[in-house]
Amino acid sequence: MALQKNIVFTNGLVCDNAYIKILSVGGGKENAVIELAVFKDKSYSDNNNFIEKEYFNFVPSVAENAPNFIKQAYEYLKSLPEFVGVVDI
Repeated sequence: MALQKNIVFTNGLVCDNAYIKILSVGGGKENAVIELAVFKDKSYSDNNNFIEKEYFNFVPSVAENAPNFIKQAYEYLKSLPEFVGVVDI
């Protein structure tokens, strides 16, 4: 799973259909850290040619029927204002 969105960075760089991918989710039941990378497109996503790397924190559910932490992390990101309009890919 990944996300896709048109992004305009603070330096003015415009990236149409940027590929947004979680690199890792770590932590525990009280706090999980999402390591996220933004790539120009999917073809760059398997190397270190990311445009930007960001970190986010969330409290995951550890309920028996809860989705895994990575799925929860993507759902959390989609709830944030900066990810409005992203498309699941």
